[in-house]
Amino acid sequence: EVELYKLKEKINLYFFSIMLTEKNLKIIQLSREDLKSRIDKTNAGIAGGTALQSSADLLKSELIRLRQRELEIESNQRTAIAMLNFLTGMNNTAATKFQWPKFENIAETDISKRPEMTLFQMQKSQNEMQLNLNKTKTLPKVYVFGQGIYGNPVFDVFKNEFTLEWLAGIRFKWDILNWNNNKRDRQITSINRSIIENQKSAFETNTKLQLIQQQEEIVKFEQLIETDNELIQLRENIIKSYEAQLDNGLITPSEYITEFQSLLTARENKEL
Repeated sequence: EVELYKLKEKINLYFFSIMLTEKNLKIIQLSREDLKSRIDKTNAGIAGGTALQSSADLLKSELIRLRQRELEIESNQRTAIAMLNFLTGMNNTAATKFQWPKFENIAETDISKRPEMTLFQMQKSQNEMQLNLNKTKTLPKVYVFGQGIYGNPVFDVFKNEFTLEWLAGIRFKWDILNWNNNKRDRQITSINRSIIENQKSAFETNTKLQLIQQQEEIVKFEQLIETDNELIQLRENIIKSYEAQLDNGLITPSEYITEFQSLLTARENKEL
C-alpha cells in the first residue's frame, strides 16, 4: 500500500504536467492569433506604402519563435501522457479532455490514514509477537505423558500372565543453558522496536512539517495569482497602446515585440 501511495504521487505529477501544458498551449495559441492579426495589418501598411517589409519580417520571426515554443510544449505533453498511460494502463491521447479533480483541504488531512502509518503498526505488532515468543523460550516446560502396555510379563516379573498395564508421568524441561541466546534475541527485538518507534515519530514530524509548508505555499500562490492578474491587465493595456503607436509609426516593431513577449511571460507565469 505504501508503494501504491508513491505510485499515486507519480501519477499526480504527470497529470498536473499535462494540465499545465494544456494551459500553456492555449496561451501560445492566443498569442499567435494576436501576432497574426498584427502581421496582417503590417502587410496592409506595406501595400499602402506606410510600413516597411522589415517590420513584417520581424513580426513573422516572432511568430516562428512562438511556433517553436508550441512544438516544445506539445512534445512535453505527449511525453507526460505516455508516462501517465504507462503507469495507469490507460490509453489517453492529446485529444483526451482531462478535468481537474476535487481538492481536499490540507489542514484537514488525517496522517493516521496514511499507508505508512498502517505499515508501522504492522511492524510494531510483529515485533511484539516476536518479543512474546522470546519470553516463552526461557520458561520451564512441563510435559504429561501416558503409555499402555500389553504383554507377559509387563512390569511385574513374578506375574506369569498377559496383562494390560499403564504407565503415566510428568516430564519437566528447563533449558537453562540457552538463556544467553534468548537474552540476546530479546535485546535485538527491543532495539528493532525502538527503531520502528523512531521511524514512526520521524515520519509524523516530517509529514506535519510538509503539510505546514504546503499550506503556506497555497497562501503564497493565492496572493501571487492576484498580483499576476493585475500584472496581466496592465500588460494588456500597454500592448494595446503599443499597437496604436506601432500603427502610427511612433515605435519600432522591435519595441512592440519586447512588450508582446512581456505579456506572454506574464500569462505563462500565472499558470506556473
